Amino acid sequence: MDDRIREHARTLVDWSARIEAGDDVVLSVSEGAHDLAVAVAEELGKRDANVVTLYDADEVDRAHTLAHSGEFDESPEFERALYEHADAMLRLGGGRNTTASADVPAGKRRRKSDHGRGSARRGWTPTGCRRSTRRARWLSRRV
Repeated sequence: MDDRIREHARTLVDWSARIEAGDDVVLSVSEGAHDLAVAVAEELGKRDANVVTLYDADEVDRAHTLAHSGEFDESPEFERALYEHADAMLRLGGGRNTTASADVPAGKRRRKSDHGRGSARRGWTPTGCRRSTRRARWLSRRV
C-alpha cells in the first residue's frame, strides 16, 4: 500500500476525527475507498477503538433497489440506533462503477435516496448525535 494512503489514514483518525481508546466508531466504506478503509481500520485498531464497518457498493445497492417494492423505510430504527450510540462516524466514499444503477428507474432511485439506506443519519449533525455527554465526531471523505 502507498505510504501516502497510510499517512492520510493517520491524519483522519488522529487529527480529523480525534479517535481515542474505547471510542465506538462507525466506518462506512464505499467500494472505491477500499485501500483507505483498510489503512483507517488499522489506525483505529492501533488506538483500541471499537469498530462497526458498513460496506456500500453500487452493484449491491442496485440489486436491492431493483428488487424492492419501492416503499422504503424513511428512518430505519436499527440504523438510527447505530449512529446515536457512536462516538464517531467516518464515511469513506468513492465508487468504481458509475453506471451500475443506470437501469434502475429514476423515480425508484430518487425514493431510495430520499428514504433508503443512510436516511437515518440524514439531517443529523455531530451535536445532534450524542453518547453520554460527549459529542459524536462525523467525518466524510471522497476518494
